[in-house]
Amino acid sequence: MTTQFNVVMIGESGVGKTQFIRYHTGEDFEFTYKPTQDVTIHHTMFPTNHGNYIVHLYDTPADLKITDGYEIQSHGSIHGVIALFDITSRLSFQNLPSRIQEIKKCEPDADVMVCGNKLDLGYYSRFKKIVNPMPFCPISVCHGKDCDEPVVRLIRKWTGYSDLKIDYASVIEDYYNNQDETLEYDYF
Repeated sequence: MTTQFNVVMIGESGVGKTQFIRYHTGEDFEFTYKPTQDVTIHHTMFPTNHGNYIVHLYDTPADLKITDGYEIQSHGSIHGVIALFDITSRLSFQNLPSRIQEIKKCEPDADVMVCGNKLDLGYYSRFKKIVNPMPFCPISVCHGKDCDEPVVRLIRKWTGYSDLKIDYASVIEDYYNNQDETLEYDYF
């Protein structure tokens, strides 16, 4: 049986919550901004050196009040929160503590990972010291830079495997080992 975790994405509009999820579901980066209207759940498999883990990523609209977020709470407990802000927007960073407090009222045991997105645009060094003592991870969803890191850190905490890492090689190997011989011939 594969272990499963629920992770909620929170943050202001335009910080990259949906794009973060698109990265993890193998979809291309979308350069046109479309605000999220409703809570949506995306089921993602993370193959690791300690087995596979399914992470249910909850994409949330910026104006969702977690206390009213029955769509999230009705699916079981929240194991983790990825609190995303845009490193080029001071406002998105300043509003994060209240969003984190709001979700901690409903799920006091949920682990929080703060992520500063848009690392490719610079600026992130000024936030590095302010975020302490919360775990902080700078990422660039547009370029796929360190996007696995927040989820890997959360899974490490939940499982106790400090050496856990993503193992995409096993996925590729399984794919080719399970191919029909005629398909292998067509590809090679």
